[in-house]
Amino acid sequence: MNIIIYGFESGPMLDIFFRLQNEKKISIKKWYYDQTCSDQVLKKLSYAIPTTKLWRGNWKSWQPFPNEYISNYINEHMDWLMQEFARNTEFFHESYYEYTNIINYVINRLYHDITENKVDLILFSDIPHGNLRCMLYLLARSMNISTLFLFTVSAFPKKMFYGHRIEDVGKIYLLPDYHKNSTEYHMSKSFEKKLDYMSASQIKKDRGEDWERKIRFFIHPTQWIKERSHMIKQDLIKYESISDFVEQKITKEVITKIRKYRYNYHIKTLSKRNIDFDKKYVYFPLHLQPEMTTDAIGGIYRDQILAIEKIKNIIPDNWFIYVKENPKQLYSVRGKFFFKRLTSIPNVIYIDRSVDTYKLMEHCQFLATITGTAAWESISGGKAALIFGTAWYESLPGIFKYHENIDINEIIDYKVNHRLLEKSMENLQKKACDGIWEEFRMEKVKDLDLEWNRKSLYNSFCFLLDNEIRNIQDSK
Repeated sequence: MNIIIYGFESGPMLDIFFRLQNEKKISIKKWYYDQTCSDQVLKKLSYAIPTTKLWRGNWKSWQPFPNEYISNYINEHMDWLMQEFARNTEFFHESYYEYTNIINYVINRLYHDITENKVDLILFSDIPHGNLRCMLYLLARSMNISTLFLFTVSAFPKKMFYGHRIEDVGKIYLLPDYHKNSTEYHMSKSFEKKLDYMSASQIKKDRGEDWERKIRFFIHPTQWIKERSHMIKQDLIKYESISDFVEQKITKEVITKIRKYRYNYHIKTLSKRNIDFDKKYVYFPLHLQPEMTTDAIGGIYRDQILAIEKIKNIIPDNWFIYVKENPKQLYSVRGKFFFKRLTSIPNVIYIDRSVDTYKLMEHCQFLATITGTAAWESISGGKAALIFGTAWYESLPGIFKYHENIDINEIIDYKVNHRLLEKSMENLQKKACDGIWEEFRMEKVKDLDLEWNRKSLYNSFCFLLDNEIRNIQDSK
C-alpha cells in the first residue's frame, strides 16, 4: 500500500513506520514534516520533505490538477483554507489573491506527488488543520484517495481514536470494537475535572507568562542558546529579501503591538467580574483561537459569534448569554470588529476570564459550546449541553446538537443518567486503539511503560492498516 505521511516528526512512530515498511505492509512515498523537526534520521530520508519547502524558494511548473477537483472540494472550503493560512505568521496580512496564488501552487505540487506515486492512503498524525494539512486532506477527499487521521481525547489519555473524514470525529461510536471486552469507566458526578492542559501553570506557560520561560537563560543557558540559534536559523529561511524581512518581521511586530493593546483595552473595558447568577442565562465559554477545535471540527461555527447569534434566536428575550473569555486567549482572532459584533447582540455579557467557569456552569440554564470539553464536563455534572461543531462526545447522553428547529426545553428538561453516561464512555473506550504516539503527550503520562506503548502502537497500526487495505479493496 503506497502512503503519504504527514507529521509524526518525533516520538516512537518513526521506528514503527520503518518496521512496517520493512515488513512490506506499507510503502512510504512522501513524508511531509515540520521544518522545526529535530530528528536527524527523518531529515536524511530522500522522500521526507519539510513542509515549508513546498512554497519557499524558486517555484517550478506543475501540471494543474483537474477542474472538477477545484469545484468539488477546494472552492467549497476556501474559507477554511483562508483561515488556516491567515494563522500562519509567514503569510501575515496577505491579500486574498496572494493566498489563492499560494494555495493553487501548492495543491498542484501535492496533486503531482499523489498521482506520480499512485498513492492509496494519506496518513495524518492529527485531525487535519493548518494550511498544508488542510490542502492535502481536501485534495485527497476530492480525488477519492483514502485519508486516515489520529486523535486523542483528554478522557482517555492512553488511547488512540481515528477517522477518515472530519465529521467522523463525532461518530467514533460507529468504529469497530478494538477491544472485545469493556473496561469499567468511572468519573465523578461533578462539573470540575482535573485537566492538565487547563491548569494554572499550563495556562501561564501557553500565554508566555511563566517565570521559567522568562529566566530560562539563567537556568539552562546552553539549551537556551541552542534553541535560540535554531529559531533564528529557521526564522531567517522565511525571508527572501530585505523588503520581505521588513514586511513580515518589522511591520508585523508593529501591527501585533497595536492589536495587543486594542485587545487588552477591550478586555479591560468590556469584561464583567460582578456576575448576577440569579438571572436566567446560557453559558458560552469561548474557544481559544486559532485552534483545531474550532477552525477544523467547528465547521461554519469556527465563526463563534455565529453560534452566539443562533443561541439568541432560540432563547426567550429576557434571558442572557454569558460569554466567558478563554483563559489562554491572546489578541489573535479578537479584533475590534469581533467586539463590535459581540456587543451588538442584546443581552450578551462578556465575562472576565477570572470568573469561576464551574460556578457559571452550575447556575446556567444550559451550557453551549462549539466542540469544547466544557460540554463533557457539563453532562458529567448532570446538566445537558448544546454543541455546534463535531465533537468526540456528541453521541453521549445529554449532548444536543444545534439545528434550526431545536427546542431549548428539551435541553433544560433532560436528566442525565450518570451510570448510563459511564456505560456510554465504556463503549467508546472499546473503540479506541492503544498507545500514545505524540511525544509531548507521553511526557505527561506518569509511569508510562515505554515498551507497552511501543508494542501497543505497532499492534494498533497493524489493525488500522488491515482495515484500510480491506476498505481500499472493497472500493475497487
